[in-house]
Amino acid sequence: MELGCVVYGVAWARNCRLSAEARFSERLGLDTEPVRVTRSGSGQQSLPVAPRVTAGVYVDEISDVSIRELSCRVGFSVWFCWPETASLTAEDLLEFTVLNGRVESSELEQQFVSAGQRYLRCRVLAELSVRWELDRFPLDRQQIVLAIEHSRLSASELRFAADTAGSRISSRVVVPMWEVIDYSVLDTSHAWQTGRGDPRRSSVEPVNWSQLRVVISLRPRGWGFHLKLFQCVYVAVAIAAVALLIPANCLDPRFGLGVGGLFAAVANSWMTSGLIPDTGLMTLADVVNGVSILTILVTVLESTLSLHLYETCGLRDLSRFLDKGCFLLLSVGYVVFQVSIVLASS
Repeated sequence: MELGCVVYGVAWARNCRLSAEARFSERLGLDTEPVRVTRSGSGQQSLPVAPRVTAGVYVDEISDVSIRELSCRVGFSVWFCWPETASLTAEDLLEFTVLNGRVESSELEQQFVSAGQRYLRCRVLAELSVRWELDRFPLDRQQIVLAIEHSRLSASELRFAADTAGSRISSRVVVPMWEVIDYSVLDTSHAWQTGRGDPRRSSVEPVNWSQLRVVISLRPRGWGFHLKLFQCVYVAVAIAAVALLIPANCLDPRFGLGVGGLFAAVANSWMTSGLIPDTGLMTLADVVNGVSILTILVTVLESTLSLHLYETCGLRDLSRFLDKGCFLLLSVGYVVFQVSIVLASS
């Protein structure tokens, strides 16, 4: 049974990790078709060449991170630079929107015209809706995505070009429980599957919008948070296992330790479930707590069988052999399972 749990746990954690990596690649736009402008003579519909706007983002604040509320607050500076000859005005560029959140404040910091280029920079504070990865909670790697689009102009009227050289994240940014391992800024396309009632566009034909996407990749700061969450349940399992070394006829400590550990494990499961949204996912925390509860339950059932052998059947030697064998098997199996699933999830 223990070997089966180890194999299943490792396979489950590996599949969760591969699925998360695939979602990370999708958010980085690795499988997204770029915005294409078709010229006349190609046999397809001709679209005008959209003005190209170089845009960049400097993130200097990440706060109010909440896994349960699926949100965080990000403070950043965003700038736009485009040719003076283009038909776009500064007022046009100020109509940008954060697609996956809500702009709480936006302040124009600077604008000027120099060497035939218009420049505009804003300071923005936005609350983002974040798709946290929960399969391997609390050891999941995470990505915070900031998606900026124009609220009115489609890709045929405006195209963002990412300023990858100038876009950065401040070294002062600290995200609780995680460390920043990557910061990417890219320009990609986003297709609305409806014309959203605009009489100038087809109601069924997808409309492409140019998008400036910022992806901040995070990873846990070691195993500290994991151990903090599960130290109580680990101790509960250890106490329940040690109870197997007590003679079967000592009823109070033999059953009291196991039942007490069972209540502690259930309470820990309830506590960790309150840290994440109510979903149908089986997370790493659920697996750790579930296996711990099952292990403690097995110790209580073994104590019942051992007492029966000791008192009713008079097989005291067999009772002690069963106790020691179960103690060794459960202890080694539990430790191997916990270490394996944590390593597979990291």
